[in-house]
Amino acid sequence: LSSDLLRWTDVLQRCNDLSSDAGIKANYLSIDSQSEKAFVTTQVMLQRKSGGSFWTGLNDRTSEGVWIFNGATALPDPSLLNWANEPNNAGGNENCAAMYVGGRYNDLPCDAKSYFICEKPVPGYQSSSQRMAPNVVVCLIMSLLILLV
Repeated sequence: LSSDLLRWTDVLQRCNDLSSDAGIKANYLSIDSQSEKAFVTTQVMLQRKSGGSFWTGLNDRTSEGVWIFNGATALPDPSLLNWANEPNNAGGNENCAAMYVGGRYNDLPCDAKSYFICEKPVPGYQSSSQRMAPNVVVCLIMSLLILLV
C-alpha cells in the first residue's frame, strides 16, 4: 500500500521501483480470491485515508465496458468486484478502477491521482488470474450483464 498519490499509468513503474527482488516484477493489484479480497479490503480500511482510493490493475482501456486486471488473460470473477453503482464512465473517460474503504470499486480517469497497491508474485505460485478461463465467452457475457444491472 502506498502513501503517495500517482496516476494509474505511473503506478507500474513505482511498483517495480519498490520491488526489492531482482528479476521478479511487481504489478498492479489483481484480486484472485475471496480470501485475497478480504485481506486487501482490511488493509485498505486500516490505512484510514480519508476519502482516498487505491489504484488496482482493473481497467477497461482495451475494450470499453470489459473490465480486466492488467496483464490478465481471463476476466475477473464478478463476485470479487464490489462496484457499488459503478462503473458509470462519467465524462466518457473513466477507464481505470480504484478501491475505496470497504472494498468498493469506482471507475476513474486514468490520469487522476490516487494511492495504489502493488502486488508481487511469489516464486512457484500461479494465481488464478494467470490461468485462461475455460469459457471466456460465458465469462464475458456474465461480466456485461453485471455491468448493465
